[in-house]
Amino acid sequence: SMRRFKMSVYKKLSEARVMLQSMPLKKSGHNKFAGYNYFELGDFLPAVNTIFNKCGICDVISFDNDFATLTIVDIESGGKIEFKSPMALAALKGCHPVQNLGASQTYLRRYLWTTAMGIVEQEAPSHEEIVQAAVDANIDSLQYIRRMLSDATADNISFAREAFKEMDETTQRQLWVAPSKCSTAFFTTEERRLIKGA
Repeated sequence: SMRRFKMSVYKKLSEARVMLQSMPLKKSGHNKFAGYNYFELGDFLPAVNTIFNKCGICDVISFDNDFATLTIVDIESGGKIEFKSPMALAALKGCHPVQNLGASQTYLRRYLWTTAMGIVEQEAPSHEEIVQAAVDANIDSLQYIRRMLSDATADNISFAREAFKEMDETTQRQLWVAPSKCSTAFFTTEERRLIKGA
């Protein structure tokens, strides 16, 4: 019966998820700005392919103008499960439209796979949370910089710049946000101007 076909593909996907959970996966994706790691396709797809092969299911991913679709098919019964996501275009600066399309497809494939396989990702922190954490972690240096800039003699400005440069690059990037762009920004527009020396 049709119902049995449908059941077997769900049962096989559920077994595949359990098998994937027991495998030691490493996150090789790294978001520099936010400082968190995430799964890239290459981190779990080889394991998924092996598991699907064992379970007798296969996958087909398709893209049209509106949706990206991951279809998981039971090889024996032909039963299928579909996972869909609306198409969204990446807007990478200075990239050819085809590169943007490629980036979107990679992102959507990763998204569909993490959904289908029940792969849990840590929530990416918000921009505000990242900046606030950088401020909290460096509050002593930041207050020193602010003190130097409040009495902005040439010497004090250079002390402030030195103190800013002593922080690692990721931290500098996180702290170098305009107050208009981020509610948790530490530096005022004027302080940024003095540090930059423009």
